Amino acid sequence: FECRPLWQQMRCVGSLQLWLRVSGVQATFDPEKDLWPLPYRQGRVELRVILHEVLFSMASTATEAVAAVELSMPVERLHRCRLPSPQYSDVRPLGPRGVRAGVSFEWRCSFPLTVLLPSSQKNLVISIFEPKNWQLLGTAEFLVDGVLSQVAETSGRQDLDNIPVFTRNNAGVCGSLSLTVRAVPWNLAQDFPLQAGREPSAVPCFENRDPRSVLEDLCAERLVCDPPNPPTRSFKAVRPPIRPSTAVRRCGTRRRRWRWAALFAAAAIAIAALRKVGQTCSSMIW
Repeated sequence: FECRPLWQQMRCVGSLQLWLRVSGVQATFDPEKDLWPLPYRQGRVELRVILHEVLFSMASTATEAVAAVELSMPVERLHRCRLPSPQYSDVRPLGPRGVRAGVSFEWRCSFPLTVLLPSSQKNLVISIFEPKNWQLLGTAEFLVDGVLSQVAETSGRQDLDNIPVFTRNNAGVCGSLSLTVRAVPWNLAQDFPLQAGREPSAVPCFENRDPRSVLEDLCAERLVCDPPNPPTRSFKAVRPPIRPSTAVRRCGTRRRRWRWAALFAAAAIAIAALRKVGQTCSSMIW
């Protein structure tokens, strides 16, 4: 079974779902046999992620770091082939944490998804950047198929440690990180939306359950980073700037448009002047 995007003039306009069964030469078609390879259904879920801490085993000249969290997959397996946009944390100091250098993020984000269940080959990608020039410090990946297959209201949170962080081009391991993932039913996520960042969010009340445990189970508890952000620093998520090459191309395109417009205006003025001169000469002749 596959789900592939449909393109029209460099724009994704939908998706195509198909399956293929390859049989031997002597095999006969049995109409009573179910040919679908797996039980298939669509489901809407919200994937909640908390990035706790990143530890580096290699020395770095960077003093600050920012994290980007996104979903990636080799073959598009989301309904209508739409991937959520990457989400970014705020800028955090990179300093010694025990015997190694690291960053305490304690940052929460969520991704609304319409997935094809059972899920397969969906990766959560965490990239760590240096915010001044957006140089990549390391990248980690985690397969979230098992998390998306265990959607429940009362359980399903997974706390993960020692996920390897790789250098650029996957040349080697440069550290590790810890995170929490949770798949929440769509109706519950709509009734109790999650707030990105570190502030707590509202959760439902369950009988015979401690409200604090419900907060932690739904990844909605208050998060505290170490060290905390100073009052003078903004704790809002940051975005990467527009690449200089893109800005230069846009400026060049605008200049060319203005030049063509000026050329057309000059040509129109010249044509009008010639017509006026022609009319004057004709009146003088007559």
